Amino acid sequence: MENRESNKKKYLYIVGSLILVIALLGVTYAWFTYRGETSEQEIIAGDIYLNLSEGQDEITMTNVFPETKEEARARDDNFITFEINGKNTSNKTIYYEIILNHGTDKASPKIRYNDADLRFDLIELDSNGDEVSYLLNAVNYDTLVNKRIYVDTIDASTSNEVSRKYKLRMWLDEEVIISDSEPNANYTTDEFKNGYATIKLIVAGDFEEKSAPKPAYQLIESLSSTASYIASYDDIITQNPTFTTQDQVSSSAPKQTVYYYTGNDASANSNVLFAGYCWQIIRTTDNGGVRMIYNGVAVNNKCETTRGATKGINGTNGTSTSLSEATLFGRSYDYNLTTGEFTIEDSTGLPTAWNNTNYKDLIGTYTCKSNSATCTTLYYVGSYASSTNAYTASYTIEDVAHFSQMGTSAFNPNYRSPALVGYMFNTEYDYKSGSKEGEYYTNAVWENGAYILSSGNGGSAPDTEHHYICDNDCAKVRYYYYADGSSYYYILLENGKTVEDALKEMINYKTNANEIDENINVYNSAMKGYLDNWYKKNLTAYASYLDSTTVYCNDRSIRDLVGWNSSAGSLTEYLQFKQYSANRDLNCVNETDRFAVTNYKAELTYPIGLLTEPERNLMTANFAKTGQNYWGASPSGMDYNYAGVRRVSTAGDKYISYVYSSYGVRGVVTLLPSTMLENGSGTYDDPYIVGPLVTRTN
Repeated sequence: MENRESNKKKYLYIVGSLILVIALLGVTYAWFTYRGETSEQEIIAGDIYLNLSEGQDEITMTNVFPETKEEARARDDNFITFEINGKNTSNKTIYYEIILNHGTDKASPKIRYNDADLRFDLIELDSNGDEVSYLLNAVNYDTLVNKRIYVDTIDASTSNEVSRKYKLRMWLDEEVIISDSEPNANYTTDEFKNGYATIKLIVAGDFEEKSAPKPAYQLIESLSSTASYIASYDDIITQNPTFTTQDQVSSSAPKQTVYYYTGNDASANSNVLFAGYCWQIIRTTDNGGVRMIYNGVAVNNKCETTRGATKGINGTNGTSTSLSEATLFGRSYDYNLTTGEFTIEDSTGLPTAWNNTNYKDLIGTYTCKSNSATCTTLYYVGSYASSTNAYTASYTIEDVAHFSQMGTSAFNPNYRSPALVGYMFNTEYDYKSGSKEGEYYTNAVWENGAYILSSGNGGSAPDTEHHYICDNDCAKVRYYYYADGSSYYYILLENGKTVEDALKEMINYKTNANEIDENINVYNSAMKGYLDNWYKKNLTAYASYLDSTTVYCNDRSIRDLVGWNSSAGSLTEYLQFKQYSANRDLNCVNETDRFAVTNYKAELTYPIGLLTEPERNLMTANFAKTGQNYWGASPSGMDYNYAGVRRVSTAGDKYISYVYSSYGVRGVVTLLPSTMLENGSGTYDDPYIVGPLVTRTN
């Protein structure tokens, strides 16, 4: 995005023109009578007409450049208003359609901008010309050849004239790149300066029933009043006033009503075909997007449940692995499903050895565990184990166990720290264990290069108030968070750190809501790396349909610190995150847990994530089940030595699993608010279609 933004600004002052030509083609029905030959046929008679007012028919803009919708809507030279008048005293409804088409071509050397680079608003106006509602919200189309964009009706037996006013706005998409050097540029500077866009607007009407493609959110909103499998989240909030949603990075952003798919009929009516894969709609987002979960490769443009296994990337449980033979590491990888091989990519500037000096620079990378860039077994480097060993997850390419999964992976190959419930994480503080020894204290204060322990002696075992004991002559201190009489678990603190400091570094724990986010996320989880590389391979070409601003929540807010509470915490219970006790609250409390492409504190490479526990809970088990176990995104807790994250069981129920375990992966993406559902009805045999049809075999 930085390159695109700089290119846009670089050519901001190029003087160009964007011509919006509106060819106003109307239809008029005068008095006429049709007499049916049998009683089966209708008689249509009445005062029937439909007119389109002419008005202004051409707009020329100067200083044209790629714009956000906010920038475009601040202009007053990129739209045209028009009015449709009609009367229909007959006994049958008139359907009228608003259609876009190419306008007149311009003489060479002019070039027509690509249809998909143009965005449109269609806005309903009141009688005073004030905006009432957006019928189309910053939508774009692959083609503008006879593209029906809107349908409305003049009902039968309408004795008074009906008048409808609209505003149509057109502009160049903000993602358009103008550059003479950027290889992915849409236009060179000369092409851009000589570019143009003309469209005709056609309004036609007759008695045949019609429908127009709707933005996905609008379709779901319109279905919600009749479809039993769609519910409004407003009802959940009414029942639980503390619940809310947080699908945008900013907590002050305006929010739309959220609708979610639920119940026994949801799976049969939520199907979408996108980028050659089947997806199922989970819910809408509070900024008008539509969230979907991966549901396998399509067969003949259908999403039947009888699809067989396909090739995919399957992982093993995390384990400690020697990296002594690894001399080539990469930040990402490519893969070939046919040959079963991985290829290491983006190795520039990385160390060539795993050791005490280099290991931080190699966390989150990939290696063939050799000096080769190609292998059939790939290793993700997750965490430090020793100067020679790392906690790794290994991957091979083979049949995916079930069509609804991309494959399998560990969430994180290390499990020994609360930090590792993170989709991204910062500092780990692995647990250590030991027998009871010495005397335990409440406070640890750092003075002159050593800890001084005070505030009571808890005796020979830690308890709810006494957690600290000296280590290495008090140059370090142990903080005990769990003790059951035979087992004692602690983290090691040094350089004046307290347990509160450690919690901030691991999960950005806040003692109050006003605290600053001090530790942004640094390292990728194995799960994030898995989804990033799948997206890069399969969805990069379809990014224009996806919302890069939406949040994928990895909620690490605390339900109960228990033994991690230095003043009053039980040492026989487990640390509990918010979804330790599952609920339906879609709020993502902390900004550092709101993973989004646009959030530098929790920055995604690509707009893809996982299903949260509240989303699964809203779906109900019958909709969420696939017959396989698959990962969710919601941290659950940390027992004495294992970090746990929610997964979905084979029956679709909630479950907690340790992060090093390898389970199914079902990525989640979100369609832009403007994304159109071009065809389909949402069933397995007739899925909604987004974007071009793509045929895949695996």
